[in-house]
Amino acid sequence: MHKPESSARMLKWMVELGHFEVDYKPRTAIKGQALANFILEFPPHQEVKQGALVVMLSAEEAGLEIQNSAPWWSLFVDGASNGDGARAKIELISPEAHKIRCATHLAFHATNNDAEYEALINGLKLSLEIKVENLNMFSDSMIVVYQINGGYQAKGPRTELYLKCAQRIITRFNEVRLELIPHGQNEGADELAKLGSRREDTLLGVEPLDIQRQSSVPVHEVGSVGSDLGPTWMTPILAYIKEGSLPDEKNEARKINYKATRYVIYDGVLYKRGFSVPLLKCIDGDECNYILREVHEGICDNHSG
Repeated sequence: MHKPESSARMLKWMVELGHFEVDYKPRTAIKGQALANFILEFPPHQEVKQGALVVMLSAEEAGLEIQNSAPWWSLFVDGASNGDGARAKIELISPEAHKIRCATHLAFHATNNDAEYEALINGLKLSLEIKVENLNMFSDSMIVVYQINGGYQAKGPRTELYLKCAQRIITRFNEVRLELIPHGQNEGADELAKLGSRREDTLLGVEPLDIQRQSSVPVHEVGSVGSDLGPTWMTPILAYIKEGSLPDEKNEARKINYKATRYVIYDGVLYKRGFSVPLLKCIDGDECNYILREVHEGICDNHSG
């Protein structure tokens, strides 16, 4: 449009479109965290209501609906992770509006999603101890709610373990409903979660502070030397570093000998040395698939670099 002399047709269209004051601007990048905050602030209420999870178990045949007269309890959960550590908060409310509140400090490495699942699992366990049969659960984590409801797939082996653990506990109730609420409606759980991250027992007053030493799911390591993924591109390098064995073919053996000088084994994991960067972890299998999906479809897809 700025060079009409290059084409008469372009000049024609410039004249035709000039009456509408059309201006072209390139598409700008959107930060993934800003987009996530926007979705949390303005959640799709209609879709959430349609996708609410209802788990019903009964001794009757499948498809038969029975009358459930047990009272309904409400459970608000929240979890997060920052520089002070990871925390989880649960608030269980009885039908008579009596509240049972507890903050938990997670004394192990946990991401935001891990903390949200820990809060949900701890809340379910507390409800079982009190003999709750019908439970309304509320969380401001869209990922956790939609994964349990079946709307999102669990990415990564650790998230899948958390999902299966939560679903296994849910089946022990008569009926469970899990709904997504805006962050502003979960302020009570969020405040205790912040206090739990700092482990300040005096600030909690009469609220109990629990310190959880281990995760609710077993540690799942992917890409370690002892894994049973079968032969990969790392196998000949590992064999040379650990045992000094090389392939029979002369040229291939020379390549492995030259390449192995740039790798090192640390804590059972193969790393590649870098000139100006830290050690780079070597991956394969499911972990490689997960990272590629996060780069192209997950939180990194708006960053062109």
